[in-house]
Amino acid sequence: MKALKVKKRSRRHGPLGTIAAIKEIGGPVMITRYNTRMAASINGGSLPGVSTGQIIQKMEEVAKSELSGDMKFEWTELTYLQLLEGSAAIFAFIGAILLVFQVLSVSTKAGRCRWPCCWSCRCAC
Repeated sequence: MKALKVKKRSRRHGPLGTIAAIKEIGGPVMITRYNTRMAASINGGSLPGVSTGQIIQKMEEVAKSELSGDMKFEWTELTYLQLLEGSAAIFAFIGAILLVFQVLSVSTKAGRCRWPCCWSCRCAC
């Protein structure tokens, strides 16, 4: 590293070792911060047959029982988005049912059958 050539103020190239002291020190490879505070990330996965909801619930139970009072936990990335979404799938399903109901009611008012098997024919069912 000391032999690496860099441009000096005099516009000449010289070794990096002449303008900087380089020494090897030990320490963490990466310091994780979250909201400007020191943090520790925990990554994990679930076994087959175990839902992510069950894993999230279990991790919250362990964190609440094991962490000291001055520490807290927060979810990030995919788990945060999953918790933020909540029960949106139920609302989407209800919306889909209402959409199908509206399509069928419009087709009935137009004099067509409300059953998809015979939408091509006109009948009074």
